[in-house]
Formats: sequence, C-alpha cells, structure tokens
Amino acid sequence: VTATFNLIPITSYYTLTVTTTGTGNGTISKSPDAISYTAGTVVSFTATASAGSIFAGWSGAVVTTINPLALTMATDKVVTATFSLIHPITSYRLYLPLMQR
Repeated sequence: VTATFNLIPITSYYTLTVTTTGTGNGTISKSPDAISYTAGTVVSFTATASAGSIFAGWSGAVVTTINPLALTMATDKVVTATFSLIHPITSYRLYLPLMQR
C-alpha cells in the first residue's frame, strides 16, 4: 500500500491598522476595506481632510505625501495619516493719508 500526501499551502493573513494624528481632522478610506489581508493584496488608501484642515502626509509602514496611496500586504502594517489645521490668513488694514488740493 502506498499513500501519497499533498501539502496544502498555508495562507498567511496580515493585519492592517489605520490611524490619524495631528492638529487637524480628516478621514481615511481604504479599498478593499478589511481588517486582515492575504499576502500580495494591494490596499489603496485615500486621506480626505475635513474643512479647515489639510492632509500633511503618511507615516508608519510608509513615509510619503502621495495621496491616494497603494500598499502591498506582506507583513502586519500600521499606517497613520497626519492632518494639520489650516491657519487663517490674518487680514491687515492699510491706511493711506488723504491729500487735499
């Protein structure tokens, strides 16, 4: 009697943690939207700043200001979007002397 066994490949799953930081506010959308991914899955991120804020960049698994961003999952990753407040432009008054004729 001969028995033949085939190995079943083990699928690796990796977690992806997405956070925000900074003085401003905003949201991150990702596609596909999941908590864990199989190796080789490409995840796309888009950072959207709220009113009065700007997107300042990504940190963690990647450091860049590219937006949207795509990452290929091969390990557990943490990605953080930084949002900064937009400082209002200060207005100034200009007084000019009146000249009479």
